[in-house]
Amino acid sequence: MNLNDIGIIANLQDNKYNEDFFKEHEKMNDLLYRELHMMQFREVCARFLYKSSLFIKNPSYIMVMDNEKTKQIISQEMSGIGYSDWNQEEYASVLAFFLNDFGVSYQDIYKGNGMVLTLLWDEEGKFIELTDEIK
Repeated sequence: MNLNDIGIIANLQDNKYNEDFFKEHEKMNDLLYRELHMMQFREVCARFLYKSSLFIKNPSYIMVMDNEKTKQIISQEMSGIGYSDWNQEEYASVLAFFLNDFGVSYQDIYKGNGMVLTLLWDEEGKFIELTDEIK
C-alpha cells in the first residue's frame, strides 16, 4: 500500500515469520531507512509477495476460553525450513506485474541464467538512488 510518501507492506497470519526473514538480510533491512522511488518500492513489494508465496508453514494457536469467551490466544512458535525454493524466472514474472505500469516487461527483467533486473542495488551491492526522471 502506498499513501503519498509512506509505503506499507503487510503480511497477515504468518506470526512475523516473513518480517523476521526480511530483517535477517542486511541489504533488505537497510531499505527500511531509505527513501525509495516508486519503482523501487514496487520491487520490494514484488520480493515480499513472491517470498510470501513460497511460505510453507502453517501457524497454530492455542485458545484459552472461559464460558465461551476467548480469554487468550497463544501463538505456537514456528521453526525450521519455512519456504519452498526461490525461482528467479517465477520472481521475474511477479516483478514484471509490479513494474508493468512503468512500461517494464518480463523480457526487460529476466536476462536468462537466473539474472533478474534490480532497481535497488548496483553490481557492487550499493543502493541505487533513483530520480523521478526514470518515470
